[in-house]
Amino acid sequence: MAEFRQDYEIPLKYGVDQCIGDTLGPGGVFRRLRHIPALLEIARDMQELCPNAIFVQLRQPDGDVLLGAGPRAGT
Repeated sequence: MAEFRQDYEIPLKYGVDQCIGDTLGPGGVFRRLRHIPALLEIARDMQELCPNAIFVQLRQPDGDVLLGAGPRAGT
Protein backbone atom coordinates (compact mmCIF):
# COMPACT_ATOMS: atom_id res chain seq x y z
CA MET A 1 0.00 0.00 0.00
CA ALA A 2 1.46 3.34 -1.08
CA GLU A 3 0.14 5.23 1.95
CA PHE A 4 1.82 2.82 4.37
CA ARG A 5 5.08 3.10 2.45
CA GLN A 6 4.92 6.89 2.88
CA ASP A 7 4.45 6.44 6.63
CA TYR A 8 7.88 4.81 6.68
CA GLU A 9 9.73 6.59 3.87
CA ILE A 10 8.95 10.21 4.73
CA PRO A 11 10.35 10.01 8.30
CA LEU A 12 13.33 7.99 6.97
CA LYS A 13 14.10 10.82 4.53
CA TYR A 14 14.60 13.06 7.58
CA GLY A 15 16.69 10.56 9.52
CA VAL A 16 13.96 8.87 11.58
CA ASP A 17 14.31 5.15 11.01
CA GLN A 18 11.29 3.45 12.55
CA CYS A 19 10.69 -0.27 12.66
CA ILE A 20 7.24 -0.29 11.04
CA GLY A 21 5.64 3.06 11.75
CA ASP A 22 2.02 2.02 12.06
CA THR A 23 1.49 2.85 15.73
CA LEU A 24 4.14 5.08 17.26
CA GLY A 25 6.31 7.86 15.97
CA PRO A 26 5.81 9.91 12.84
CA GLY A 27 4.42 6.99 10.83
CA GLY A 28 1.75 6.40 13.45
CA VAL A 29 0.80 10.07 13.36
CA PHE A 30 0.46 9.95 9.56
CA ARG A 31 -1.72 6.84 9.85
CA ARG A 32 -3.99 8.47 12.42
CA LEU A 33 -4.29 11.63 10.33
CA ARG A 34 -5.60 9.48 7.47
CA HIS A 35 -7.82 7.13 9.45
CA ILE A 36 -9.53 9.32 12.05
CA PRO A 37 -11.47 11.43 9.48
CA ALA A 38 -12.65 8.26 7.71
CA LEU A 39 -13.80 6.69 10.97
CA LEU A 40 -15.60 9.89 11.94
CA GLU A 41 -17.49 9.78 8.66
CA ILE A 42 -18.51 6.18 9.33
CA ALA A 43 -19.54 7.07 12.90
CA ARG A 44 -21.71 9.97 11.67
CA ASP A 45 -23.41 7.71 9.14
CA MET A 46 -24.01 5.14 11.85
CA GLN A 47 -25.53 7.75 14.18
CA GLU A 48 -27.98 8.71 11.44
CA LEU A 49 -28.75 5.32 9.90
CA CYS A 50 -28.32 2.81 12.75
CA PRO A 51 -27.92 4.64 16.08
CA ASN A 52 -28.11 1.46 18.16
CA ALA A 53 -25.46 -0.39 16.18
CA ILE A 54 -22.07 -1.21 17.66
CA PHE A 55 -18.95 -0.37 15.70
CA VAL A 56 -16.47 -3.23 15.91
CA GLN A 57 -12.93 -2.55 14.77
CA LEU A 58 -11.12 -5.81 14.00
CA ARG A 59 -7.90 -4.36 12.65
CA GLN A 60 -4.85 -3.90 14.82
CA PRO A 61 -3.27 -1.64 15.99
CA ASP A 62 -6.08 0.87 15.57
CA GLY A 63 -6.99 1.35 19.23
CA ASP A 64 -5.28 4.73 19.22
CA VAL A 65 -7.25 5.72 16.13
CA LEU A 66 -10.53 4.81 17.80
CA LEU A 67 -9.54 6.74 20.92
CA GLY A 68 -8.95 9.77 18.74
CA ALA A 69 -12.22 9.39 16.84
CA GLY A 70 -14.49 8.36 19.73
CA PRO A 71 -14.89 11.70 21.53
CA ARG A 72 -15.45 13.53 18.25
CA ALA A 73 -18.04 11.03 17.09
CA GLY A 74 -20.11 11.47 20.21
CA THR A 75 -19.46 7.92 21.41
